Amino acid sequence: MITRRQLLHRGGWGLGSLALASMLGQEQSGAASPASGELQKSVAKAKSVIWLFMIGGASHLETFDYKPALNKYAGKTIEETPFS
Repeated sequence: MITRRQLLHRGGWGLGSLALASMLGQEQSGAASPASGELQKSVAKAKSVIWLFMIGGASHLETFDYKPALNKYAGKTIEETPFS
């Protein structure tokens, strides 16, 4: 008799191997198509990379997102802004 845990374990491996075979098949068929050469020519290459090793991620003030409120309240004290 097979337990529920064994059934889920074996079924998970079976579905995982099917998914892997499907992804590998798509990768091989994509490499053989003539359009893939055009696709690889248009891929940009990075000249440098910045790695951030942080617990919890980068602060919203330290990312490269545009923040118009920073320019609006630049040079003012906290009492002069609506954040006091």
